[in-house]
Amino acid sequence: MTERDESYYLILVAHVLAKFQFIEEGIRIYLRTVYALIKHRMRGEIPIKLSGTILQGKSLSALLSEFERFNMNESLIKNIRKLIPKRNHVAHQAFYKMYEDLVDGQDNAAHLEETREIGNEVQGCVELLHHEIEIVESLCRTEGITPADIV
Repeated sequence: MTERDESYYLILVAHVLAKFQFIEEGIRIYLRTVYALIKHRMRGEIPIKLSGTILQGKSLSALLSEFERFNMNESLIKNIRKLIPKRNHVAHQAFYKMYEDLVDGQDNAAHLEETREIGNEVQGCVELLHHEIEIVESLCRTEGITPADIV
């Protein structure tokens, strides 16, 4: 791999991993919004102890399990679940490439293409998740819930 290819690979990895972070944070946004809707609709008649603070520090797998309780988009959930091991793979490959030089002298074109394909899969999930967030945010606007009420 030339120095230019190596730089491209590292930039690609950073973009792919950033998309995974978008998914994690998108699920948090979705859940905080759903929690606000539930609290609002219960109007204090049933105590609801759901807030965004319980989501901090949860892994993507744990967030996805919570998301699954409040969302019926089985295709999105299945695709995100399928991508979690791929995220770990991309991160590990980048680690080896950067710090342990384990792939030195090997043909890395396959890693580059694999990372690009994973990035495309993740982008599709980001777009679907964005749509799901728009749905619950629209419900909030209809209910008169302001962004400040979503914590």
